[in-house]
Amino acid sequence: MSDLPEASGVQPVSSNELLEYYLNPLMQQSSESAVLFLQDKLHVDDFTKFADVYSLDSSGGAFKNIKRFMEEHFSLELPQIENPLQAIDKLKSSFAGALHTATSLSDVEKLDLAPNKKFLLIVELTPSARVGDKEQAITLNDAFVGSICRHLQKRGIKYTAMFTGKSTAENEANEVETFSGRHLLETAETKNGTFMNVSGSIFVFLRDVTVHLQAEDTHIIINATVTEESADKSDAGNSTAIVQLDLSGVSQNTTGDYTVQILFNTTHEGDRWTIQNILLSVNGPASGAFNGTLENARLQTGDIDLVVPILYSYHCSSMKLYVDNIRDESLKSFKHTFVELDGFQMQPFNIQGNAFFNAQDCVGFFTRGIWMGIFTSIILLSILMFGTLMVLNLSTPDRFDDPKGKTIVIAQTED
Repeated sequence: MSDLPEASGVQPVSSNELLEYYLNPLMQQSSESAVLFLQDKLHVDDFTKFADVYSLDSSGGAFKNIKRFMEEHFSLELPQIENPLQAIDKLKSSFAGALHTATSLSDVEKLDLAPNKKFLLIVELTPSARVGDKEQAITLNDAFVGSICRHLQKRGIKYTAMFTGKSTAENEANEVETFSGRHLLETAETKNGTFMNVSGSIFVFLRDVTVHLQAEDTHIIINATVTEESADKSDAGNSTAIVQLDLSGVSQNTTGDYTVQILFNTTHEGDRWTIQNILLSVNGPASGAFNGTLENARLQTGDIDLVVPILYSYHCSSMKLYVDNIRDESLKSFKHTFVELDGFQMQPFNIQGNAFFNAQDCVGFFTRGIWMGIFTSIILLSILMFGTLMVLNLSTPDRFDDPKGKTIVIAQTED
């Protein structure tokens, strides 16, 4: 097992990679058998929540038996696996030895297992939904895993064990913006938002889009309409992805329909993905002195952090982007033009569990208000420190007469 490749914690292992680089090499050994423990739902965050990982003297929490076996034998952890059931199904169809399934210890005890017979044993663990409490379900399954491993050890069987889930935990990676129910302060007129799924490889969520076109003395406000098909022309590759939003809308102060296109160019950079640039295109009605036409106008992102961990989605509750007239002088007449995205979230890479992963928000760690508070505090502390030093440097007069000593007499001379 020492020849197995290490897995990156940020790059998911596909089902084909799991089968080719991990399962098949183990099964090629003639004397090696395998036991697969399958839980219904398992997420890497379950180990953070229930394994007592923050305690130095931890016994493993709900995973104490699994932790002990991993420490006593050579072990390898794969943090992210895409569709492990697909790899297991392919392994079952190509496995040359005996194939067994079990749901209890008694089922395993009845099996004809011998040290010289190669077998693949698939153990179905208790679903967490049946128990109700997930931590309790994991604790029961961990005890079940321990009892089976000890039983096989007593029988002198050499095997490799694998513990995984059939799918990630439900709602483990859902973002609040995809919630479809009613919020506490939501009115009947409140628009929750539109979710766009592009072939399962790109997810976009958007509540509302407003474009403010300003050129010279003309100000046009376009309220764009977002539909589930707005992102259908988006495209994702191995290292790049283009998220294209095609919208239509009407203006409050002009006649005719407008078409709005917002283009997000993103790149996959190993352990992160980055929004390289955002382009805005607007086509207005042909009639009128000013039809508000823009073609691939670059938008300023200001101090917004557009670098996102590779497994995460990007989220911004209110995103206001102005036309970048500094880099493109031809857009100087549109210098006050901006587009406002309300409730925006997207993930162009590594969609897992058919849901958004945890989101990185556009609000930085240090906002302007925080910086104002920090600088104000520094100034006040500097004044306090300066005043304290001045007080500490004060010295009292030491030229007073000592009442118990000899009187100081200063002789006076007459001119």
